Amino acid sequence: MRARSDRFSISLSYHGDYRASFNDLPAEIVAIIIQYAAKPTFTQDEEYELMNLYSTARELCLVFRASRHVALPIMLHTVLLDFRNMPAFLRALHMQNEYAHTYPALRFEYTPYIRNIWFGERWGGRPSDAHVYSRFTSEPVSDLELIAPILLGASSLAIEFSCLDLLAFCVELAWSRMDDNIDRGCLPLPWNIKTLTLSRIICDSWDMARLASGSAFLASITHLIAIPPDEDDFTRPLSV
Repeated sequence: MRARSDRFSISLSYHGDYRASFNDLPAEIVAIIIQYAAKPTFTQDEEYELMNLYSTARELCLVFRASRHVALPIMLHTVLLDFRNMPAFLRALHMQNEYAHTYPALRFEYTPYIRNIWFGERWGGRPSDAHVYSRFTSEPVSDLELIAPILLGASSLAIEFSCLDLLAFCVELAWSRMDDNIDRGCLPLPWNIKTLTLSRIICDSWDMARLASGSAFLASITHLIAIPPDEDDFTRPLSV
């Protein structure tokens, strides 16, 4: 890649022999092309069995820093997060946290761009509250401390009912970090969630409603969507 003032000269290869050239295109046009490529079209008729929906966007993110800052906001707008891909997502958050201390130019803050997130636990383990030590950072940080801003920063959150305790932990963590010397009624709430979708609900009582933080959180929700459980959910252990 070579840059000439506000123009780019780059060449990208896709799917074998096909080659797309951005030679001498204005930066604004390149940004539009990258945005279009980064946005998956879920409604098209093509089959996706042989290619990841985000494969093109991921390749674009490897080209140069400016392309990451164009493509990542599109990719992060809606996040479907189960525990199959949770480890990779948490590794990315820890990596960004380390970049903040070592290479700030490489850091990309996910939270402002994630508007909708689905969070489930149908496969395997959970984020840990154990602190992770790094030689690059002076303060250890846990998985939950990193993912809390992600969950609470979205405007719409969908979560399995069995994960409600993790949401309660994130809410309590954010609530506890508010300034105790200021009337909390005068402060903006430390979360942005307005639409909460709870799936697979299998009990009527919520422990988080007994906490001041949980009560404040639930009172701030403007839209609550409840999805009933499947038949086999009644045989699963409850962890709320």
